[in-house]
Amino acid sequence: MNILSLTLSFLLTLSVSAAFAWETALSTYEEQSSSSSVKATWPRSGLARPDRDADELVRNAVSDFRDAARQELASQLELRAEEPDMPLRPCEMILEGSLSDNGKVTSVVWKNYQYLGGAHGNLTLAARHYATADGSPVLFKNLFRKPEKALQLMSRLSRTNLAARGLPLDMVEPGTTPEEENFQTFTLEKDGITLSFAPYQVAPWSEGVVTLFLSLKDLADAEPRRAYWP
Repeated sequence: MNILSLTLSFLLTLSVSAAFAWETALSTYEEQSSSSSVKATWPRSGLARPDRDADELVRNAVSDFRDAARQELASQLELRAEEPDMPLRPCEMILEGSLSDNGKVTSVVWKNYQYLGGAHGNLTLAARHYATADGSPVLFKNLFRKPEKALQLMSRLSRTNLAARGLPLDMVEPGTTPEEENFQTFTLEKDGITLSFAPYQVAPWSEGVVTLFLSLKDLADAEPRRAYWP
């Protein structure tokens, strides 16, 4: 299988306990050097478009990380020239993709952890969505007849819920303004939508990934398109 046009080797393994056909295959890539390490794992859905997009995302993420790691190493070597006893800190990337399917829409959710110096690393989230029937892309604007209303509802409900959890308002409010970029990481459930927020978007690093479920009833005024929910 021609997965990526990189001079890398990929391992294709079968899951021991596969409950669904789209969970049976996992692609894994690793590379290691004295100054950096990369590990990526991502599922194969069996649909052409999602699998092609996933392979491309991994290829680009690995390439971007290599560039950033080289820059970090160069900076460390400059500092080491002045302080010979300073240890070099290896850079690290762990990229994980996972599948979610509500019977109508298959989502690939990505967690990209990178350490490039500093007190700790950084974790970013991303998600892509496809019609389970044929693998065609599903965008946020496709999900609701009134997508702007959906963003307003998500903003208001998120702020209320997250504030009730005691999360800091000075992070919650800017991280939940009614803009699509603030609600781009989600999965569709059978009766609603689960939103995910990366560290620092609505809470400090110590809180990890923050999730919030909103039901179709919560979002009724945005007129969810029932074709995307069972």
